[in-house]
Amino acid sequence: MKEQHFFNRHVDFALTCLSGHEQGKPFHPTLHAYFKSNRQFGSRDRRTIKNLCYNWFRLGYSFSALDKKDQLLLAHVCLTTDTPEWMTILFGPFVLPPSWLTWELSERLAFLEKTMDWKLGLVFPDIEQVSSQVDVDQFIPHLFKQPLVWFRCKNENEFDAVCAKLSDLSIKPNGARGIQAGHLLESSGVSKQIEIQDYSSQEVFKTLNLEGVQSVWDCCCASGGKSLILLDRTKSINICASDSRKSILSNFIKRTGRHRYRVWSAVVNLSNSVSKIKFESKQSTVEITPPGFDLVVADLPCSGSGTWNRNPEFKSLQSSSVQNYIALQKQIVQSAWPFVKKGGRLLYTTCSVYKAENEDNVKTLDLDGMEVLRQGYVHGYAHNSDSTFFAELKKI
Repeated sequence: MKEQHFFNRHVDFALTCLSGHEQGKPFHPTLHAYFKSNRQFGSRDRRTIKNLCYNWFRLGYSFSALDKKDQLLLAHVCLTTDTPEWMTILFGPFVLPPSWLTWELSERLAFLEKTMDWKLGLVFPDIEQVSSQVDVDQFIPHLFKQPLVWFRCKNENEFDAVCAKLSDLSIKPNGARGIQAGHLLESSGVSKQIEIQDYSSQEVFKTLNLEGVQSVWDCCCASGGKSLILLDRTKSINICASDSRKSILSNFIKRTGRHRYRVWSAVVNLSNSVSKIKFESKQSTVEITPPGFDLVVADLPCSGSGTWNRNPEFKSLQSSSVQNYIALQKQIVQSAWPFVKKGGRLLYTTCSVYKAENEDNVKTLDLDGMEVLRQGYVHGYAHNSDSTFFAELKKI
């Protein structure tokens, strides 16, 4: 059968592509480089190879008793809804029943648990370390599908115009809009009207009280999504932003260019305490000493475990790495805390679902005058998005 022959070749190509990937690194560059050097693949070929690889990252790698080819095959026939009957026969270690083709994903996974020396919890590293505030029974199935791409309008007056250009749009009460991954937003003509930002992040910052806030320090600014949502919400605040990486800061400055008269930036490494910071913009330089800010936003480096449904190739993280993140998170917050004015707040956020990086770490912070106003999770499995932890800390 011609179709079967081509699929077998796709499996071999996927194995070759995976063999060239460095564990713990983004997979998309590896995939892009592979397709660039193998231009014979058409769009259908590329899509099948890509799906095989990502199904392995989502599920297949957890079948450790099987060889990698069988891991690929089993993950694919499990996660693909329109599997032809001949494809189930390709999997050799044991027979998949004829009714397999009609089963829901939950039935297929239950069958594998009964048939193999395998448990569903193996698809997520250190599942027992996930916060009790996360419903694991809902969280794990959420790992098997790509979440929506979420965005918001830069100008809410353009809401109707943006919606008119897009189909199959999900809209949340907080103003977040979601669309299927792979949708070409550029060709829709809306790219200049929107900011890409996950629903969970938007939810945290939309519910943040900005009354009386004029000075903000985004102390781990990355590409600037958090600063932008605050700048777009109100014209009463100015933002100082910093990151330890100069290249990232350059991207931040470019992305926040439309607010350039309200933004200052600096390269700052908060793994050590700092006594003053010199922030610069094209117009001026300001030097800040403690206490200097009404609000400090600390979107902290973390395992990223709340985003592994979007980026399943990162699920290889080791427990030792989480411990390193915990120490770094604590040090950054301790370095930033003196810059919070009395009565001001620090917003602690991560995109992790591990308790040790979140509520446990907040509990062990040794900060003068710290009061926890609120903390919790935005659960990605309830919104087809990433998961985020937040804690709002007040200096009293």
